[in-house]
Amino acid sequence: MVALLALPATARAEEPCKTLEVEYVLAGNLRLSDTPMGQGDGTYRIGPGRALIRFEGDRARLLAYTMEQRFTIHPSALFWRASLVTNMHAGMREGATVDGAFDGHIIRWSGGMPYFIDGTMQCTGSLCGKFGAPRSGTSPISIPAYTQALEPFVFSNDGQTFTMQSTPGPHTTSPKQTSEVSVAGREIKRVCVAP
Repeated sequence: MVALLALPATARAEEPCKTLEVEYVLAGNLRLSDTPMGQGDGTYRIGPGRALIRFEGDRARLLAYTMEQRFTIHPSALFWRASLVTNMHAGMREGATVDGAFDGHIIRWSGGMPYFIDGTMQCTGSLCGKFGAPRSGTSPISIPAYTQALEPFVFSNDGQTFTMQSTPGPHTTSPKQTSEVSVAGREIKRVCVAP
């Protein structure tokens, strides 16, 4: 077993754990570009989220991934102003998994994860419905399922945290935007499981 996943010495003395499931709490940055008139362009904090990863020797498997995306944009154009409140839930499709290779420090994923984004956007103000801004009131947002690319998860020396560099998200027309996301995770729980 790699050093990153080693159990305390007392546990190792009894019997080494060959398969670990580790849960992480996530936070991220969502970078938006190509929004109407550039008014929504920027980087927004998202989270909390959750990831569950199974480690077995030099293999890793992403078993679950969710991320809350709640943020507010304040676009303006000429004499018009608005407040756009986004409240979305994103995550890996239930039952799906993603495999990766683990060298004790980095997980390199073999592919992307089946991903969905659902929620609402609420627009208030005089700009709503103009220049590509959403209509006034609350509108549902549903981005059809797609494969979200994953950059490697790079772990700290103590194995308690990891980061993922920015990776492209979907380009959508309603709302009009291009997205990128970066993520950081912190371990909150680990369990030894039967292989």
